[in-house]
Amino acid sequence: MADILLIIVTDNPKRASLALLGCAVERLPSWIRVMSGPEISELQAGAPVLSIWFSDRSYAETLLRERRVEVALDNDFGKHHGRILDWIARRDAAEKEICDAYCAEVASQAEAQAGAGTGAADQHPATTSPPSDLPFTEHPPEPSRQRQSRWT
Repeated sequence: MADILLIIVTDNPKRASLALLGCAVERLPSWIRVMSGPEISELQAGAPVLSIWFSDRSYAETLLRERRVEVALDNDFGKHHGRILDWIARRDAAEKEICDAYCAEVASQAEAQAGAGTGAADQHPATTSPPSDLPFTEHPPEPSRQRQSRWT
């Protein structure tokens, strides 16, 4: 647990992961561990803990309360939240770089196609379907059977 920088203690790991980091539990960074069961009772003194609850008086909350009585935990919300916000900013910046590179690649391909004369402007217009044999009417034909209310 030496490489774990933050332990999220919760009664609903899926919701906590989405609420705090905007991703699934399986996609959390390696420096975060999520606990929601008996392993909470084994938290080491000074462990960096951030708790988030989605129900009142859950089993996980009870275990954490008991553990806090036994050992001192690092409950500095500001520090832990700042670490999460920093990670989210770095993740978003990396994703933006990937998206920007992809958009530039697509744009250059479109320019290359336009320069080669293979764009949509060179395509033949789509053929239209032949006119219908039925005469045009303002109103749709009446249904053969009137719908009856089930309440009558």
